[in-house]
Amino acid sequence: MAMGLTLLQSEHQRVALAISRLGGCAREWALTCGRSVDAAFLTWDQLNQQLSRVFAPPNQAYHIRSKFLATRQGKKDLLAYVQELRTLIAGKAADPLPELVSVTVFMEGLRVRAARTEVFRVHPNAFGEAVDVTLNAVHNFRSARPG
Repeated sequence: MAMGLTLLQSEHQRVALAISRLGGCAREWALTCGRSVDAAFLTWDQLNQQLSRVFAPPNQAYHIRSKFLATRQGKKDLLAYVQELRTLIAGKAADPLPELVSVTVFMEGLRVRAARTEVFRVHPNAFGEAVDVTLNAVHNFRSARPG
């Protein structure tokens, strides 16, 4: 659907495609919002905002932020941990935390291993940089082991 949206020329086409792809309660809601769908949602942003307002659970931003701040690597492998953090960062895009907070949460959540030592030694300023340093440290550690 995302690829289809980028190929469409006008806002009206984007809104019409998105509404045609909705299902269940969301489709029923969109089709009964006004006298016509064209008048109810003039732009893609309006449709997105209204869908979020109606169907997003209350306090969603709070729950995402608290889950983000409490996330730890635990028994997950590094890539799963990074992906979980990236998903939570994307979920709080409307009200983002400062970049250094994201870096600190990532660093504190890492298991104590060579990657954690390396990322604390470098102390990066951006989340992407911290992930790169960590992944490089893991790769270097694995490639240095014999056998």
